[in-house]
Amino acid sequence: MTHHRFSLAAMVLALAGGAVSAQDVHFGLHAGLAIPQGDLSRKQLLGSDPGGNFGAHVNFDMKQGHVIRIRTDYSQFRENKTFEGYGFTSKIKASDLSLGVDYLYFVDHRPTGLYMMAGVSGNRWDLSSKDDYGYAIDTFNMTTTKFGYGFGVGYQFNQSWGLEAGYTYSKIGSSDFPINADVLRLTATIRF
Repeated sequence: MTHHRFSLAAMVLALAGGAVSAQDVHFGLHAGLAIPQGDLSRKQLLGSDPGGNFGAHVNFDMKQGHVIRIRTDYSQFRENKTFEGYGFTSKIKASDLSLGVDYLYFVDHRPTGLYMMAGVSGNRWDLSSKDDYGYAIDTFNMTTTKFGYGFGVGYQFNQSWGLEAGYTYSKIGSSDFPINADVLRLTATIRF
């Protein structure tokens, strides 16, 4: 596990070019909606109701419209009542904590205006269910860490404010019980 952390750190430093001046580094926050897609959006899992998403990021402006972003995100999805009837209730909830690196390309060759992005992340998913039979309660919890990748588009209005839409592909579970955990994120960003 330590080897993977060092590999990720080395990749980030290589992408950042090593020598980035202080004015080319911008810290920021982001928040918005996380909308389940793929298997997660099925009624038997989370349904299509959006959850909340927030996080922090560091942008490294490499000039000429090229930006490397290191980010962390936390998404909490609304508890979904998957079945109710005959004295039985079943509920499922999920959350995702991720650490990722994105490449942003600004069309106008400066860090404002329209941009496209692509990135990779490590996603730690927590999925839990609770079945209430009226006379007994059965719970199931699954935590898994999986690789994810994504793409998106955004618009940076000025040096501080922006909006973006991103789609992340990820998985939950094992090879015996895989669940496509794709998420559409609509976020507002602020940079300092």
